[in-house]
Amino acid sequence: MTLANRVSHINRLVSFFLAVTVAMLIIGFALGASKLAQQHGFTIDTVLAGYIHVHPVIMVFGVVGGLLISEKLEMMGKFKILGEIPISYPIVASMISGVTILSLTYYTIFQDLRFVGAALIATAGLLFMWFMISRRNPGSTDIKFIMGVSLLALALGAISVSFKSATSSPSVALLMLSFPILYIFGERIELGLMRGIKHGYMLLMKVSAVLIPSLLFISSILQDEIEIRLLFDLALLPMFLFIFAVTIFDPVFRIRHPRGKLQRFMGAGILSSYIWIWIGLILYIIQVNISHGYMDAATHAIALGFIGSFIIAHSPVIFPLILKLRADTNRVTFSPIIALDLAVVLRVGGDLSAMVWKFGNFLSYLSIYILILAILLFLLNIMRIKNEPEGASLARPL
Repeated sequence: MTLANRVSHINRLVSFFLAVTVAMLIIGFALGASKLAQQHGFTIDTVLAGYIHVHPVIMVFGVVGGLLISEKLEMMGKFKILGEIPISYPIVASMISGVTILSLTYYTIFQDLRFVGAALIATAGLLFMWFMISRRNPGSTDIKFIMGVSLLALALGAISVSFKSATSSPSVALLMLSFPILYIFGERIELGLMRGIKHGYMLLMKVSAVLIPSLLFISSILQDEIEIRLLFDLALLPMFLFIFAVTIFDPVFRIRHPRGKLQRFMGAGILSSYIWIWIGLILYIIQVNISHGYMDAATHAIALGFIGSFIIAHSPVIFPLILKLRADTNRVTFSPIIALDLAVVLRVGGDLSAMVWKFGNFLSYLSIYILILAILLFLLNIMRIKNEPEGASLARPL
């Protein structure tokens, strides 16, 4: 196969996988919106609400996993297994089939097949980990170690969610979320390395990264509530230490005067992400140790606020690279970040205030439409910066 044909195959695979990821986003969004409407008593079609248990599977593995894998598909094309098969093909096939099987069998008489789906998702995660820690993937061995652990968390999360629902178990929910948390922070640490992370801090981050999914996985398979709570709280300690260490060296906190509009845009999104993850973790502590009713708010503070803000913040750099577009990143607007933050404020604030205020349910429900607006503004932002005249280029991230 010529180089041109190989590149063409890779581009088709990227386009196909992104299309599947978008389809999963639409399905996952519909499930979440339907359940939220039913939960708060609003009169729209709530047939899909009964399938809410597969919502976390689709959104974390199908959507977030799909986006993170898509970013690396071109590089994976050079990594061959079983002769001449690029590792990207079994990763994509395993992830799509795994999410599909796990989702479709959750509510059928063939429930045992959900373990097959979980195994396929875990296989995709382990194959992705193999690539990320290999010599074919350039970069620091420390960073590759943390990225590898994040993908191990993906595999463990797939196994745990086949036994317990992430909508009812904080341990399963945070274990699944620890995959994108560690992966995203791994990329931030890579930038921090350029600014001199000391050996002691790096060792702290590596040890913490291993402990987080390990303790959460053990917590997720336990049955005794006291033991679950103890292991969950123990997992939060390395989580706090890990985020604290990343924060010290994250460039967004070390550059007082960003050089251009892209840097200001990314800085705003990343700062928002840090705020939301701390809010989410605090709410998880309250949910597990003090009072119930905080889990939805905690999960969406991290899933929408942290992960969503990071995706939007890096979108002017990542998506033009994936889609091979020329871009003028100075044309970005802050509107998608503002809309997303407003949606998360309404969702988290609505969930919390609903306990004491009758209009809290309405605020939470309103967040659906603001989130749709944020997605549209995100797409418009990508359209706004693409296909610029000769000479336009991608700026380096913060």
